[in-house]
Amino acid sequence: MRTPMWLPVLCLSAWLAAALGAVPTWSLSDKSLTVTGAASQSASFDSSQEILLTATDRLKVSFQAQLKDGTPKAIRAHQALLVLTHETTQAQIIRTFDCTNQGKYSLSYKPKGPAGLYRASIVLGTFAAPRGFKQALPPVHFVNNVPAAGPLAVFQAKPEIEHRFQPPQKEPWTILALLATVVCTSPLAGLLAVWQRLGANTKRLGSPISYAFTGCLLAYGCFYTMFWTTWNILEALAYGSVLSLISLVLGRYALLEVANHRTQAD
Repeated sequence: MRTPMWLPVLCLSAWLAAALGAVPTWSLSDKSLTVTGAASQSASFDSSQEILLTATDRLKVSFQAQLKDGTPKAIRAHQALLVLTHETTQAQIIRTFDCTNQGKYSLSYKPKGPAGLYRASIVLGTFAAPRGFKQALPPVHFVNNVPAAGPLAVFQAKPEIEHRFQPPQKEPWTILALLATVVCTSPLAGLLAVWQRLGANTKRLGSPISYAFTGCLLAYGCFYTMFWTTWNILEALAYGSVLSLISLVLGRYALLEVANHRTQAD
């Protein structure tokens, strides 16, 4: 049995009709358009009467957007803009609506632009709908507004930086530095005096071990000097550990040498 030629065309038409019928449509509710300032006024979205705005007035627009796809549901658009187009220059002023999760939009705009008549419209767009939405508003007339200033210069002179240097630190008197040196070296002088009183014996200082051990004692002085002037704590620990190990070994051999000489003398 041959299929009628009109049957595929009918099926395709039915499918296109169903697809087009499933396209969601926009609707607005709870619409409010007011002007606050010296002369408060209100208007409807569908009005054609001009809205006068001075430099001290504020235009407030609020509404709730819904998508009708079988059952109407509130929608939070990805783009919600108020577009003001100057009738003469065609320059546009674009402001963004604040939106809640319930699909409620609001905007408060203070005129900042050249005086003249503007076409006003609401533009909505979302990925949930293949087509955007545009709602015309009553024309807005800016009165006695100062022309908008041009873009600010990116490269311009900055305030001069005034450097205030710290006054030089006062150094202590030289006599104080000398006195501190005497105080620090007095224990060494006292130690030598006590050693001499107890019977200093310098006969064994000529041996290599004695020279090496005495050099370690002098190295400790250099170690403390470098620690206070140059090294940090990690460097001081590294050098100090090596120096202490060498001093321990040399001191042990020096004491053994002294003990051997005493044994031989006895």
